[in-house]
Parts: sequence; structure tokens; C-alpha cells
Amino acid sequence: MNKIILILISFVILTSCGDKAIKNNVPDKTKNLPWNRITIRLHRQAIFIYKGDSAQYNTWNYKDSVASGSVYKNPVDYKVTKFFLSKSEQDSLYFYCYDIITKPVFVDSTVSCFHCSEIQVCIRNDKSSLCFGYTSVPGWQTMSPSFKNIYRLLKAKTDFNAAD
Repeated sequence: MNKIILILISFVILTSCGDKAIKNNVPDKTKNLPWNRITIRLHRQAIFIYKGDSAQYNTWNYKDSVASGSVYKNPVDYKVTKFFLSKSEQDSLYFYCYDIITKPVFVDSTVSCFHCSEIQVCIRNDKSSLCFGYTSVPGWQTMSPSFKNIYRLLKAKTDFNAAD
């Protein structure tokens, strides 16, 4: 008798909670999306998209510096460019980034030995971050449709150079 009660309780717990937990992790396109900042970082570029109408594209170069006998890279020629994204463009960018983070494309190291860039994509809200990084990207046009769409959207708005 105890085994039957235990099986029934387990069945109720598994069927009532499991599906809701999975559904809550997938963003609903009809609801207010749970982010306040999207960050895309490359080797010498960073793009910050803030929920609303604010976005900026930062670029810089590196100069080797020597201090106390150690060589390190010092960022120089820092440039900040502000640009505008509509709400639909921001929502699209969110879904492209979400797709890249939650469905990563693992790159074959033999294909990417002459990499175009190192990349980190993050979606943030006030309490958490969801990020994924690639250390070697063979090309934005070949990675996935989401990479291609991000590249097109950002290239239309900025001097974004995915090969950098």
C-alpha cells in the first residue's frame, strides 16, 4: 500500500512541475522580454544595447606597453558611437542572442585555425546574466542564421566589423 501511495505522489510531482519549469525558461515573444542589457564583445569591439532606445558601439586598438619588465596590452584610440535600434530590432537582437547562447554551434578546431574573432554574447537583467563565449569564430556568415542576422542588423547601424 505504501508503495502505491509513493508512486502516486511521485507521479503527481513529476507531471505537475516538470512541464511548467521547462516552459518558464523559454522567452515568450508576446510578453515583455526579461532583459535590460545585451552585450556583444569581440577582440577590439563591444556593443551594448540597453532596453529602450539606447545603444553604443565601442572600438579600440591595443598598444604594447612595458612596466616593471612585463609587456602588456594597453587599450588606446578608444571610440564610442551611439546608435538607435527600434523596439522590433531590439526584440530581434534579443532572440538572435538567446538562440546563440542556448543553442551554441560548436566549431571544429581544424576549420577555425585562422579565426576571425573571439566573441562573447550576454543577455543581462538586474539579477542575472546568460552568456556564451566562442574563442575562435571562423566567420559570422557561416556560423548560424542568428550570427548572420546579428551581423546584418549591426552592420546596417554601425561600422561593425565581425572580422576584428
